[in-house]
Amino acid sequence: SLKDDSNKMKVLRILDDIFEKEDINKNFKALVDNSHKEKSPFYTKMSGGTNKVFSDISGLSIACTSDSLVESNLSFVKPFIDMVDSIFSGLSIHYPVILEGISGKGKHTAIQYVADILGYKVVNFGISSATTAEDLFCKTIPTRKSGKLEFVFTPSQILNLINSESSDDKTIIVLEEINQASSALLDSIAPLFDSSKNTILLPNGDIVQKGNFNIIADWVKMSFNPQILGKHSFRWVTSRTQEITRFFFT
Repeated sequence: SLKDDSNKMKVLRILDDIFEKEDINKNFKALVDNSHKEKSPFYTKMSGGTNKVFSDISGLSIACTSDSLVESNLSFVKPFIDMVDSIFSGLSIHYPVILEGISGKGKHTAIQYVADILGYKVVNFGISSATTAEDLFCKTIPTRKSGKLEFVFTPSQILNLINSESSDDKTIIVLEEINQASSALLDSIAPLFDSSKNTILLPNGDIVQKGNFNIIADWVKMSFNPQILGKHSFRWVTSRTQEITRFFFT
């Protein structure tokens, strides 16, 4: 509910006074900040003995290794500022992010910029209509050992990044063009975008515990399947005529 999540809601922004429901929009009016100057919204400073990157907009911070921001020749126009701040906000509270919009709107540039200022790595995984859950999570490879055929479970890089036993919160997983995913694959990856779920069911029947990981999905089409979104991730929408940040919480 809006009341229960009031602390989280303080970091969220709505652009151009547009929201799906008018009554929700009214609740957010005091939180809207649409006047940030056209420059990077981030700065670094020492806090608690640790170098951190802070957002001028949300006030959130993330620990980093450098005491200054990386040099950039990017043009910080308002839609781009809002996109990088949405990504930063998601990373700071470990909330999955879905970036939706046409190609060429700067989604990948925004992800890479945020990764660069934090010193994070980016792992891209392209999705197509032929991609299966096995491709994403694991492979069961037949191997002959001592004359006997054995099936060896081999975890993927993505699984190693999200597994609680080996997760890496200094890496951003980017699933590219999930709009091309089959219904079966969407079912498999939906728990990755649901922060209320603590486990993931693998194709081989194993259940793994989710760790602290960062994941962003790129949805190229304008149409959206709520099956992947649920209520526990938030989504940044870009279009030719408007820029809207939509956040969904229970």
